[in-house]
Amino acid sequence: MPRKVMSDSEKVTAVLADCAEYPASAAVGLRAVLAKGLPEVVDVLRNATTLAEREVPRELLQMITKILRNASECCLELLKDDQVAVEEASALCDAGDASHDSSSATLEEARARVEQLNSEVNAARETAATEQSNHADVEAATKHILESQATLEKEVALSRQIAVLVQDLEAGVPATALASMVDVVLGYLADKGAEQALQVAAHSALQRLPAERQAFDVATLEAMKAVLAEWQAHLDEKLAMSAAAVEGAKAERVGAWAILTLARERLADLEEASTQAEQALEVAALATREAESERKSLRKALSERLVQQTLTEVKASEINEALAALGRLSDPTPLPAPAHDTVQDVAMTQDVEDVEDVMMTKEVEDVTVTKEVTMTKDIETFPALVGGRRVATAGAGFA
Repeated sequence: MPRKVMSDSEKVTAVLADCAEYPASAAVGLRAVLAKGLPEVVDVLRNATTLAEREVPRELLQMITKILRNASECCLELLKDDQVAVEEASALCDAGDASHDSSSATLEEARARVEQLNSEVNAARETAATEQSNHADVEAATKHILESQATLEKEVALSRQIAVLVQDLEAGVPATALASMVDVVLGYLADKGAEQALQVAAHSALQRLPAERQAFDVATLEAMKAVLAEWQAHLDEKLAMSAAAVEGAKAERVGAWAILTLARERLADLEEASTQAEQALEVAALATREAESERKSLRKALSERLVQQTLTEVKASEINEALAALGRLSDPTPLPAPAHDTVQDVAMTQDVEDVEDVMMTKEVEDVTVTKEVTMTKDIETFPALVGGRRVATAGAGFA
């Protein structure tokens, strides 16, 4: 919205009357009286026909000038304070931005850490599952080998028992035990798949007492022992190989268990690290939110400081405009020329002009507090002081 166009008198009055917006050392009542009487002062000054008529209004204008200049000085001090406040707020904003950037970087690192650990946990879970499966396979294979070993050991033990029975039968046994022992040996031969002829001949030879055996019976027993010895040797060889397999299986089972244990421990460590990373991510997210909130607050504070600085600059500009306007208002029209023109009159006229110049340029600092009080009283009866243009009435002031 464009600013209202103001007259010079309105510009001066606006600043002079508003003590809150344009503070100065002058009393509030004095400023109010001067603001109210300014139009009359200017009017009297411009319509004065003698130097004496101009004296009081000029002194009043000088008093106003002093107030405006003091207001300008106060405003400049406020501008200095505003500049310091802006610089401090700007520095805090920079620090807030740096803190936010640092928090954001920490948050991104925490997110990356969580993603990395989640990936590692998933991989560790797959590894642990694989090792669990491998361990189960190794455990099953080891169990099978151990079972085979146990079966083979039983076969070896049985083979050795049969060999002992054959030796006993060959040497001779009581008739009461003969039949059962022969059945065990023949059953073993049948289970092992011995030749049918050997089984038939062995049945006949084993049932005869040593004294009753013929050469064929002796040859049959030798042949049977040779077969049993061959089987025994084969079983012993298988047993030796099985023992090695058992040792290897046991070692593999221990290794598989160790690998599975390590995989589980690594998974547990990664899951704990992942939990800690999630907690760190929450802390970083909270810190980032707080840093963002703080940054917004600091930026808002800086914006407020800048607005305040701008408003103060506007006030300073308005005071300067008021001073310039007051300068124009203080420049009256020339006095009328005297009717006669003599050398003496010209000299006197020049003296009058010099006095007027001195009064127009008189410094504000020359006006004392006593003068201000006196002039305030004069303002209340100003029409009578400026040449009787108006007759003051009690309590009337400026209409």
